Parts: sequence; structure tokens; C-alpha cells
Amino acid sequence: VLTNLAWCYERTGQYKEAIQQFKRALELNKHDFDVLYGLGLSYMGERQYNDAANAFKKALNFASSESTDRSQVTIIAKQVEALLHRLGH
Repeated sequence: VLTNLAWCYERTGQYKEAIQQFKRALELNKHDFDVLYGLGLSYMGERQYNDAANAFKKALNFASSESTDRSQVTIIAKQVEALLHRLGH
């Protein structure tokens, strides 16, 4: 339920609310790829690029699970690379 609410906030541009809900969802499962991905997108929406990069990196760490869609992994890898370039890392 928390994740669905967080995604609704993210999709409607209510990034601060989305971040709060994604963080609450992470308290229940710190290794949830979808939650970390959504958190990264929400941080990007708030222009908190360092936090977004960290969330995406964590998501990539858990992307090796069988349930993870490989296309999502490719998208996130590109986002992390672009963010790190933007941040001068």
C-alpha cells in the first residue's frame, strides 16, 4: 500500500510526499528494487541529484534478483551514469 501511494505521488509530481512514502516503504524492506528506483526518481524530481544517485546505486545492488526486470536495470544504469556525469563524479 505504501509503495502504491508513493508511486501515485511520484507520477503526479508530488515528489516530497513520494519521498516520504518511499522511505516508509524502505523501513519494511530495505532491499526493494522498485522502491529504491521510485525514490531515485522522486529525488530527481526534487533536484536532489546526489540522493537520487545514491538511491539508484542501491537499486542496482539489488537488481541481480530474479524478479527484477532487466530493462529497468538498463534504464537505471543510464540514469546513474548521467547523474554522476552531471555531478562531476
